[in-house]
Amino acid sequence: MRPRELHNCPGLIASNYKVSRVSAGSFQHEFTPKTTGTIYVVYTSSSAPVVVVGHSYNVGYVPQDNGKRLVDQNDIVEITDVDQLERVTLFEASLAEMGKIFDREKYKNDDRVKPHVHGGEYYWGKKYAWRVFGLLLGKGAFHAYLKEVGHPHIDCVVDNPDDRYPAGPSFAYLENGLEDAIRSLIVTAVKEGQYYKSPLYSKRFTIKPLGSLSDKK
Repeated sequence: MRPRELHNCPGLIASNYKVSRVSAGSFQHEFTPKTTGTIYVVYTSSSAPVVVVGHSYNVGYVPQDNGKRLVDQNDIVEITDVDQLERVTLFEASLAEMGKIFDREKYKNDDRVKPHVHGGEYYWGKKYAWRVFGLLLGKGAFHAYLKEVGHPHIDCVVDNPDDRYPAGPSFAYLENGLEDAIRSLIVTAVKEGQYYKSPLYSKRFTIKPLGSLSDKK
């Protein structure tokens, strides 16, 4: 039976793979997604690789207190579906675009969103979260989806000196798990006419072609 606390990361492209001996007949395998430093750990009785670098996988894991993610070998499934692979590739490309604006938007978030750190965790004001993590989605779908899946958030005040409106109440999303939540929506999406549908979200939505992305205001 799977642990109740099992989380899922669909469309992970394996990278930075390494294996080390823990003891006689016990080996620790570690890998990260292509675009983040999050470490996934698998323990097996063999040194044979459990993933292939550059291949895409759906991975189930249990979060650990040290920030790593513990995976059972049975919870690693390689993606072979062409349509899903297309969504994985698109999301990875969007992360590369995200990297170009990340530092600038984080500076704004640090400066304008109060609080942006709460309980030792980092939070993104809703506007900056959409700019950084929602490149492929419309603003409405981004916020509605995160509300529907219950992504953690806190109340905050946003004070933007460049805005014609005075500082006012808003909310900010927990950074931890935000990328995974959007990844899950994109990777599980299935085309229905001009829209997409995902089992994670009750409404249809659009996914923007990467070439149409522009800096959001």
